[in-house]
Amino acid sequence: MASSFRLSLPSKCCVCLGPPETTHTIAGKSTAVGYDIWRKIDVPICRGCQKQEFKRRLILFGVFVFIPFAIAFVGMALDNATMIFLGILGGVLAAFILLWVLREITGPANFGAFDRIHFRNKTYQKLVEELNPGLYPALRKTPKNG
Repeated sequence: MASSFRLSLPSKCCVCLGPPETTHTIAGKSTAVGYDIWRKIDVPICRGCQKQEFKRRLILFGVFVFIPFAIAFVGMALDNATMIFLGILGGVLAAFILLWVLREITGPANFGAFDRIHFRNKTYQKLVEELNPGLYPALRKTPKNG
């Protein structure tokens, strides 16, 4: 179960900085020292950018899932057991890769180590950091020993 993540966000679309019309849920794993926490947060987004995100995910779904299963069906038509096996195996592997890609790479933002959320739009990222001072404290430098 994912725990909510509280953060002050600008009232702008997190992709294009236009007026937000809805929200997009970002969910992911935040890695801390010795344990992982599943987090989720709703970020503001406009309808146009939300549609683009949906299209991007749909294309990825087609690439990762449709192509391997198409290979399997061609193998069935040619009565080639090796193509059938490779197509099904490729489809299963592609599904796992797809889940990772959708969670970690696509979307307007993702979670990183120590509850750091990273927005694709760097200007929006700066606005979030300005609204949440101390959100990303600088890593302390330790003096070198001897």
